[in-house]
Amino acid sequence: MIRVFLLVLMAFLSVHASAAESMSPRMAQRVLMLLDRAEENPEQALASLQELIDTRPENSSDRGYILYERAALLLQHDQAEIAREEIAAALAGQEDDYVPRLRFLLGQLHLMANEPEAALTQLTIWAEQVASPRPAELAILAYTNLQLEHFDAAATVLERAIADSEEPQNQWLELLAFSYTRLNRSDEALVLIERIIAEEPGNARWWRQLASIYLLLENVPKGAAGLAISSVVEEIGFSDAKNLATLFNILGMPADGAEVLETTFRSNPEAVNFEDRMLLGELWMLAREFEFAVREFERAALIDERGEANWRLGQLYLQRENYLEAETALSASIEGYAEEVPAQLYYLLAIVAVNLENFATANTALMRIDSDAAYADRVEQLRAYIGRAIAQQQGESQAQ
Repeated sequence: MIRVFLLVLMAFLSVHASAAESMSPRMAQRVLMLLDRAEENPEQALASLQELIDTRPENSSDRGYILYERAALLLQHDQAEIAREEIAAALAGQEDDYVPRLRFLLGQLHLMANEPEAALTQLTIWAEQVASPRPAELAILAYTNLQLEHFDAAATVLERAIADSEEPQNQWLELLAFSYTRLNRSDEALVLIERIIAEEPGNARWWRQLASIYLLLENVPKGAAGLAISSVVEEIGFSDAKNLATLFNILGMPADGAEVLETTFRSNPEAVNFEDRMLLGELWMLAREFEFAVREFERAALIDERGEANWRLGQLYLQRENYLEAETALSASIEGYAEEVPAQLYYLLAIVAVNLENFATANTALMRIDSDAAYADRVEQLRAYIGRAIAQQQGESQAQ
């Protein structure tokens, strides 16, 4: 709604001049005199405009244009709801060609009230009655269609607005690009965004838009490049940083992704949650940066003790043959999962215990997954190994 409100304000920049030109000269002079005094006494100006309205016939165009000016003044003083009610009442029963600008203004007021269906009804009637609408006005009609996901209609209107404008706004090009992507015309959307970037290369927003279209086309390298450039142009946002890190990982560059996240986390420490720490830990793990990965999983474990972070820690320590640390982490993970412990955790703990020659602990862990068919063969093999290891220990003990 913020963007809609900005568009509404833009449309009002020349509202008085256009309305006055449509009135009879004498009435236009009276209205402009009242509006000149509005800054000093808006209440009196509104009352005077209402008196003029009341003295005009119901179907008088002068009446409609005076109402338009009163509505504009009401908007300036934060009384949009009153303006909308007055215009709706005035248009009830009128022909479609009665003061088209009233319908345009009513459409905007419906947009401000988050009523796009009602807005589209009024704006469509207005568009049919106006021979040469201004590009900024067409943009509002297009935006209304976009809100209702009428992408084909929005694209048609935006194309007209851009063609009719000597200096089309980049926001219109952006909206048209969005419409094209939803209409499976992404190649045309790319052309528009690249046109904007050529004019505003220092605006990170356009680089993000370019990246999103390339990702929609499943062109991950160019999508990642677009996001990377946006992060250079201005400090990257939290969500974009995670997206870029994920893209770097897909491209086989987990260390680059991890560094992007590290930088963002340092700038926004209060926003970092469990999932964020886990993602960074995974990236460092894939980049084979053991110490960095351990650090992030330990931080994640402090945030959420349900078991997942300690599971990752246990795996890392096991890979590095740090069996005591692995046993501590896996035991903490099992405790965190409580009654819903994954079978793999018990199996990993059994392997760690075997390497520590703690065969009683290993057998206890294996008993927990006796009924899991997926681990049946591995459990049998590990038990056989434990049996041989125990027999060898006993033999060495007897020999001594």
